[in-house]
Amino acid sequence: MNTIDLLSGNSPDIPTPTSLDHITEETNQCENYECEMSSALSAVAASAAAAASPSLLSSSSEQQPTIDPTAIYQINFDVEHLGKNKPQSKRMAIWKYGIPQESATTTTTTTNNDNNGNGSSNHKHLTIACHEAMLTWSTHSGKYTISVDGEEVFSNIAKGSVLEHKWKWSHYKGCIADDGDEEDVVPMRIIACRKPPIRTSKDFRCYEFLIGGKVFRDLPKNDLDEYCEGGGYRNEESRALGKDGKLMSILDIVDPGWRSEGFA
Repeated sequence: MNTIDLLSGNSPDIPTPTSLDHITEETNQCENYECEMSSALSAVAASAAAAASPSLLSSSSEQQPTIDPTAIYQINFDVEHLGKNKPQSKRMAIWKYGIPQESATTTTTTTNNDNNGNGSSNHKHLTIACHEAMLTWSTHSGKYTISVDGEEVFSNIAKGSVLEHKWKWSHYKGCIADDGDEEDVVPMRIIACRKPPIRTSKDFRCYEFLIGGKVFRDLPKNDLDEYCEGGGYRNEESRALGKDGKLMSILDIVDPGWRSEGFA
């Protein structure tokens, strides 16, 4: 039977106790490990929450509106009455539209942690260039002016209650295009009448703008708030007759067969 030396505390069956410093060090290592695990779990939880919540996604990952490079987009249409004594004696009709164009963006990249060896690359993407066509018409004198982006296109005096003008416009040059020009040329047409004719719909449209062979109200829409102000215009009814069976547009009177023939 083994004996125990009570004075020295040594025993063949009992190991020598570990020092206090060693125990403290092991305890600290366990605490640090638990902290690291807790931080890692918190990071994973935060990443999962960000993936589940659309509001936490970065702007680069958000879905951007699709832009058709061949389309012309409608943005807004408005008519203002500007007459001093009789507001309706002078009118201003404004059509705002968007044309896709290429824009280049430069991206800077860093190749190492010392911020040396930086490089840049150019990327092209489509944006919307905003334009507006305007008709100003004094129904008292008959004088009217048509402009695009502030540049006068045509002015004359309407002899009757209906006015009409056709032209071709270059947005790149900002002027009327010649017949020989082909690039960046858009055919345009404005038709207007002073007041709805008799026996027409109460929603009769007195102002029509045609661009690129299409009626403005039939142009596609896009989420253009990122590019232009005044979004939210909604298409009007495209049918020739209103709910009461009466004509709805001056275009249906001037060109009754336009819906089937179309425009060039």
